[in-house]
Amino acid sequence: MVQASSRRIYIFLLFLAFLYAIIMSFLHIKSDSTFEESIEYNQGTLPSITFCPIEPNKLHFQTLEDIVKALDGLKSKIVASIFFFDGRAVNLKNSTATNLYLNLSQDDLWNFGVTVRENSPYPFDPCATLNLGFIDKPNKQGDIKVSLIVFTNTPVMVEQHEPGQSSYHYRFDWLEGMESKEKKYGYQEYFISTVTTSLKKQGYECDEKNQMKKTECIDEFLTKQLNCSLPWMKKVNSLNCIGNLTILRELYYDLRHNQSNISPQVMEDLRKCLIPNCITTKWRKTHAAKWILKDKNGEDKKPERVSIHWILPSNAYTIKRREIFLANDSTFFADIGSYLGLFLGASILSLTDIMLTFCKNCLVKAYGYCKGPSINHVPTTPNP
Repeated sequence: MVQASSRRIYIFLLFLAFLYAIIMSFLHIKSDSTFEESIEYNQGTLPSITFCPIEPNKLHFQTLEDIVKALDGLKSKIVASIFFFDGRAVNLKNSTATNLYLNLSQDDLWNFGVTVRENSPYPFDPCATLNLGFIDKPNKQGDIKVSLIVFTNTPVMVEQHEPGQSSYHYRFDWLEGMESKEKKYGYQEYFISTVTTSLKKQGYECDEKNQMKKTECIDEFLTKQLNCSLPWMKKVNSLNCIGNLTILRELYYDLRHNQSNISPQVMEDLRKCLIPNCITTKWRKTHAAKWILKDKNGEDKKPERVSIHWILPSNAYTIKRREIFLANDSTFFADIGSYLGLFLGASILSLTDIMLTFCKNCLVKAYGYCKGPSINHVPTTPNP
């Protein structure tokens, strides 16, 4: 009797262990993941470039008109061209040339705005973005080079990013980690790209349609909060803001230091703008060079400037990373079979036999109950 009770307890504990293992396996479906990597040759792009000349002790603008003037001044200090392997050169500041040779307007190629520094009184710095998304494939016959010259007597902060994905006009810590290009220096950089396809899952949210344009979304967010659009914004249907920068600075202050003063719905609108696409591209430099800008005589009599060359080599390649789940429906059912054998010494087939036998016995008992007692067993009264 004691041995039978111990056996029942032992089987019950094994059954609990089986249930626990199955539950844990179910919870890991579409949760744990890893990345597969591959290389695609003759593939590659150049990043879009956002750059801002930073003057540490200046540019405390008082009005929106001051910022507009500073942006106009920045536009006049930029020289940009693209050079193809066959010797063709296209001036990226010339609308006729870009329309004719690249089928792109100046609005397609350029964006202008301001970045906001982290500390009060939150000074603004003018910025420009050169959208190079149209360079979507290397050419086997030769390198493609993009040349940028910025005439400035201050360092230039540079960010490489996907088209429409810079957060220079929102993130206060945007300057942290950005590359600083010193004046009177030339730079040359070769890039390769890594395209990552991530999975939307618990703990990580991304846009599966890959339509999120962070820069435009934040523009729309700022417009909604200000009830007007800043003069340098694109594709915003609203009246232009005018006057001083007090309201804009107050908004940035609340976002940075006093979020309790902002409604949950406003913070949710901002959070949605920061959701990444599920497919993202990052760039890293394979080769880089830096030199002092001098003429043939070893002197530099030209105005102070920064010169940068970005090159997509003819042998460029792209690293593809694809996230996959370690467990799915198929592996879950395989786990059930494994745990049945491990904990209960059973299989799907043996469980099927047990279920069929159980159902058969139930049917037999049900049939006997419905039929009632047999007439052959009705007792008879003996004759006196």
